[in-house]
Amino acid sequence: MSNGYRIPFEEMLKCSVCQGRIKDARSLPCGHTYCKDCLTRSANATYPPGGIQCAECQNRYQLPFGGAEGLPRCFAINSLLDDINETFGGGDSATLGRHGFQVKETFSCAFCLNLMRDARYLPCGHSFCRECLKMQPRTTPCIKCSKCLKDHNIPARGIDGLPVAYRINSIVAEIRSNDNETSDESQASSSQNRRHQPPHPHRSPDTNSRSLMEDVDEAKRRAQAGNQIQVLVRQINGRTLAINISANATVGDLQREIKTRTSIDQSQQRLTFSGRNLDDKTKTLSSYGIVNLSNIDMNARLRGGSQ
Repeated sequence: MSNGYRIPFEEMLKCSVCQGRIKDARSLPCGHTYCKDCLTRSANATYPPGGIQCAECQNRYQLPFGGAEGLPRCFAINSLLDDINETFGGGDSATLGRHGFQVKETFSCAFCLNLMRDARYLPCGHSFCRECLKMQPRTTPCIKCSKCLKDHNIPARGIDGLPVAYRINSIVAEIRSNDNETSDESQASSSQNRRHQPPHPHRSPDTNSRSLMEDVDEAKRRAQAGNQIQVLVRQINGRTLAINISANATVGDLQREIKTRTSIDQSQQRLTFSGRNLDDKTKTLSSYGIVNLSNIDMNARLRGGSQ
């Protein structure tokens, strides 16, 4: 996989009001997103105050009682913005994602674990595939967000009535386009290399392109990939890490993955699940009842050994 995506993030993350990189992205009921401060200024400039017209679709809305602060945060967009700001700062050269897998993870649906398709916003600001939302079992007219666990009323039109996540869908389309280009380049390079290499005596007879050991390794990888789960680790700063890990992984394995992603040492991680401390690093996650899409809280341990 490429270390980055050739995606014009600076253009795709531009606020239509201020024409700068969007900050603290908020979604209007139509699904278009803007800086929170831009929405506040626009609403204050109208009479009577509080009304706003979407710069994209021209629809008019009345802001909630709390103003733009009461509009849903666009968590996926803001997560990408945090990564880009860390990597490039406030400059205008943000053309590459920090790492391909992190960009894909940011825009993956928590239900199907694939890149979102026809993403829709829930009122909390979290986004999911439209079809995945439709397939979620419901015993009430509400739907529960798998990330923040809030219950939300469904619009009269059902899931189709939820706001379309236009900016997310545009970025996902670019990611898929980059993946296709990378795949085509890789296949072309591989084909060219095979034409210039003599036959190997230990190649698998049914593929003529890989060794028998490579075939075994691929089978192992496929078996392991089919036994993976995704856990959602909530940090003190409010951000959530979506971590893909083996269902048979231990607490220690999870802590090492968290350290890789956050640089927080394992000795400083205090993990809890359903009010229970995950203290035994040798125990498997499943032994604590942790399954796919489980929410785990992470707090920092106090120095000196106290918690």
